[in-house]
Amino acid sequence: MNKKRSIKNLIFAMAGQVVTILAGLVLTRLILISFGSATNGLLTSVNQIFTYFTLLEAGVGTASLQALYRPVAEDDKKEISRILVATKRYYDRTSALYLAGIVIFAVIYAVLLGGKENGGYIPGSVMVGVIFFSGIGNVVNYKYQGKYKILMRAEGRNYIASNVQTIVQVLVCVAKAIGIALGGNIVVVMLLGAIVTSAQSLYYFWYVRRHYQWLDLSEAPAEIRQTNAVMVHQISQLVFQNTDVLILTIFCDLRIVSVYSAYKVVVSGLQTVCKNFSESFLFILGQEFAKSKERYCRYVDLFDIAYSMFSFAIFAVAYVMYLPFIELYTKGVTDINYLNPLYPALFIAIELLSGCRCSMQNTINVAGHFQSTLRQTILETTINLVVSLVSVANFGMIGVLFGTVAALLYRSNEIIYYGNRKILNRSPWPSYRIYILDLILFLAAAAASGFLNLHFSNYFTFLIAAAAASVIIGVVFLTVNLACFRSECRELITMAGKKKR
Repeated sequence: MNKKRSIKNLIFAMAGQVVTILAGLVLTRLILISFGSATNGLLTSVNQIFTYFTLLEAGVGTASLQALYRPVAEDDKKEISRILVATKRYYDRTSALYLAGIVIFAVIYAVLLGGKENGGYIPGSVMVGVIFFSGIGNVVNYKYQGKYKILMRAEGRNYIASNVQTIVQVLVCVAKAIGIALGGNIVVVMLLGAIVTSAQSLYYFWYVRRHYQWLDLSEAPAEIRQTNAVMVHQISQLVFQNTDVLILTIFCDLRIVSVYSAYKVVVSGLQTVCKNFSESFLFILGQEFAKSKERYCRYVDLFDIAYSMFSFAIFAVAYVMYLPFIELYTKGVTDINYLNPLYPALFIAIELLSGCRCSMQNTINVAGHFQSTLRQTILETTINLVVSLVSVANFGMIGVLFGTVAALLYRSNEIIYYGNRKILNRSPWPSYRIYILDLILFLAAAAASGFLNLHFSNYFTFLIAAAAASVIIGVVFLTVNLACFRSECRELITMAGKKKR
C-alpha cells in the first residue's frame, strides 16, 4: 500500500506541477503585458509577504505531522483523533488573527507605497483590494483544510491535495484570464481568483466525511511536543526563504522585483517538482524511522541517490535553457532589462545547495531533533540577512541572491553532517559522494552549454530544444549513476517493481 501511494503521490504531483507551472507562466505573462512590470512586482511582493502569515501555523503543522507518524503506522485511530483535535483547536484560534493580519497589512502597505512612483504608479485603494483578495482565500483554506492536509500527508495521501491544487490553479488562471480579457482592473482579477480558491474547501468537507468517518473530533486533545522549537525553525526558515523580495522592494523598486519574479517563477516551479518528489516518499521514511532505524538508514540512502540524480538533472536542463526562456518570455516588455547571465547561475546554485540537504533535513524532522538544531537555523538566517543587506546597495539583486548562497553553504553542510553523525551515527561520506558525483555531471552540462548560443523565436522550437536537452542530460545522469551506484540502483528498481502479495 505504501509503495502504491508513493507512486500515486509522485505521478499526480508531477503532472499537477507541470500544469501549475504552465498556468502560472501564462498568467504572469498576461499580467506583465496588461498591467506592466510594476503591478507584477506588486503581486510578487504581496505573495512573498503572505508566506510570513504561515507563521501562524509555525510549530503546530510540522510537530503534528511528526507526532502522527507513529499512530498512523500502528493504526491507532484514537491517538490520531486526539492529535487532530489539538491541531484543529489551534487553527480555529489563529484563523481570526490571520484575517486581521491581512487587513492591517493591506492598510500599511497602501500607506507606505500606494500612489507613489516606485517603478510605476499604483493607487493605494488598488493596493488594498489586491492584498485583501490575494489573502482571503488563504484564510478560508487555513481554517478548514490545514488539519486534514496534515493527516493526509502522514498517511501518504498527498496526491489528494495535489489533484485538488492542480484543478484549483487551472480554474484560478482561467478566471483571472477571463477578468483580464473582459477589461477588468487588477482588483477584479484578484477577486475572481479568491472566489475560486475559497471554493476548494467544499471538496475537503465531502472527502473527509466519506473517507474519515472514524475520525472523532470530540476526543480529548493530545499534547503535541516541541511546538516552540519547531516554531523557531519555521520562523527562521520563512525569514530565510522570503526576505529577498522584501529587501528588493525596500531598497530597489517594483520593476526589480518583477525581474526577480520572472526568474523565480521558473525555479519555484522546479523546486516544487523536487519537493513533491520528496514528499511522495516522506511518509514511508517517517513511518520506517518509527519502526526500524537500521532499515531507515538503507531507505534514506536509496532516496538520496534517486532524489539527487533527479534534482541535479532537472536543474542542469534549467541552466541550459534559462536565459533563452527569459528572453522569449519577456519579449515585448521594455520597461526594464530582464537578461543577466549571473541570475541563472545564482538562482540554480541556491536550488542545488537546498537539494543537497533534503534527505538529512527529512531525517532531522522525522527524528524530532528540533530543539538541538535551533542555533544552526538561526545562524543560517542571520548570515542571509546580513550579507543581503550589506550587498544589496552595491549589487542589487545579485547581492541579495549571494546572501542566500552564503547562508546555504554553511547550513546545508551542517545539516548533512548533523543528520549523519548525530542521528544515524555514521560518517557523512555516504551523502557527500552522491552530491559530488551529480555536481560533476551538472558542471559538465553547464560547461557544454557555454559553447551554445541559444535563441528562440517561438515556444514550439524552445520546447523541442528543451525536450532534447532533457533526454540527453537525463540519459547521462542515469547512466553514470547506474554505473557508480550499481547495487543501490538495482535495489531501487527491485523495490519499484515488487508487487504486493
